[in-house]
Amino acid sequence: MPRRPRLWLLASLAGRWRAAVLARPEAADGVSEARPLEAADYLSEEHFPGLHLLDVGPGDIRIYRGCQRPLGGAAIAVPAGWETMAAARAAFEAALGILPPEPLQTPWALFDSQGSRLESVQALLGLRVAFLLEIGQWMWPAVRVGFVQEAAGALEGKPLRLRTLSLRPVVFEVEGFMQSHEADRVISMGNKTGMFKSRGILESADRVSQRAQTEYRTSTQAWLRRSQSPVIDALDLRTANLTRVPREHNEEVQLLNYASGQFYSSHLRRLQRVWLRRGRRLPSAP
Repeated sequence: MPRRPRLWLLASLAGRWRAAVLARPEAADGVSEARPLEAADYLSEEHFPGLHLLDVGPGDIRIYRGCQRPLGGAAIAVPAGWETMAAARAAFEAALGILPPEPLQTPWALFDSQGSRLESVQALLGLRVAFLLEIGQWMWPAVRVGFVQEAAGALEGKPLRLRTLSLRPVVFEVEGFMQSHEADRVISMGNKTGMFKSRGILESADRVSQRAQTEYRTSTQAWLRRSQSPVIDALDLRTANLTRVPREHNEEVQLLNYASGQFYSSHLRRLQRVWLRRGRRLPSAP
């Protein structure tokens, strides 16, 4: 029976997906058809800032702030008698206290449970479950450790199963994202391209002290473009299908190799440091 490596997805602070292929394979069992999940299935004991669950009823929509199960109270009920999306957006903003977007900030958006953007009142009211994401970009809800959901059409038209491994940070295990022969091809390409020492961008105190790169990052790496191989092209498209982010926004594939004892210590991204220096709040992701 063929075996497949697992893919783990890590939701970063800026709302982008980070993917790393593990060497441990999974059995190639097909993903079975699952029943549609109800709003109650997505309720969590945890609070996920900026990610709100919408339980769509015949006359109103019940909002669960942060996808959290209400503690000693009820959900926020919003009458659903709007005729325009502008009226619906105004009602949600008033109910949740959503502030006007800052300059260059992506406006909040509505999605169905598969990450499709909802652009009309009719599309929203035709559902049982929807999500409002203040970050304006789809993020799979984590719900609880062990929670399982399917991403329809992610694997060449077939679904992929996501299992929640962690809530802080959000980490998903994606079964069958990558085949063993694809993993072998990627590693071979990295070796032929030439692995080189990973380097970061030193800033602030690190730059002043001339901190050595090896004090916080010791891996080797290679960058692989989708134009180099049909395998990379397929993985790039698969990633876009899974994250629901157009592939034009994908970075090149970064292949990292960590030998025994190598590491990449905790750090802030350069853009995050700029936002912090300017006193701006960072976008949050569940």
